[in-house]
Amino acid sequence: MLGLKAGQNPGLFLNAFSQTLPQSAEFEYGIYGYTPKSVIDSRIIVKSNCASVIPFLEQMSLDAFAVNKDVAIHSKIYFKDQLLGHIPMIDLNGAVEDTDLRNIKEIFKDFNVSGGSLFSSGRSYHIYGHNLIEANRFTEYLGRLLLLNDTEKNVIDIRWIGHRLIAGYCSLRLTKNSPYYLAQPAFIKSF
Repeated sequence: MLGLKAGQNPGLFLNAFSQTLPQSAEFEYGIYGYTPKSVIDSRIIVKSNCASVIPFLEQMSLDAFAVNKDVAIHSKIYFKDQLLGHIPMIDLNGAVEDTDLRNIKEIFKDFNVSGGSLFSSGRSYHIYGHNLIEANRFTEYLGRLLLLNDTEKNVIDIRWIGHRLIAGYCSLRLTKNSPYYLAQPAFIKSF
């Protein structure tokens, strides 16, 4: 759907995703420093017009790198200062199996999400849905993701779900500026 090639950064996904949104829609980003096992999620939040994704991310990445911070995309999409919806995002807990992707596809189907893109993040994997979910279904979406976990396996990172419920938006890292992270997220495949 989005024409990404293996190894490409999520910024290129966002650039393609922006083509599906109204011209003056805005992405929301966060600049943050990660502290393992912390309850506090302190970040600077900025918005940018969807039409200027690549130059904006390049500048943000440089600014964040200078202060040893990372850049994340938030799920919130705004249009005329109103919340339009959320980009479906998932932070997986380790390796992803075909069964996991099938279950995620079922959840996406229930939220009218046409498909997703899988990215390696170094230690685990991230998924971005290909179209927005309604803002009023955000909590339900996170609850459904959490129910993918069972006594045998945690498919979804449960601490990520906790942070996202508290914050009111999903968030996935776009850069690798701090030494904690192993790699910059890289595209694997769409489904």
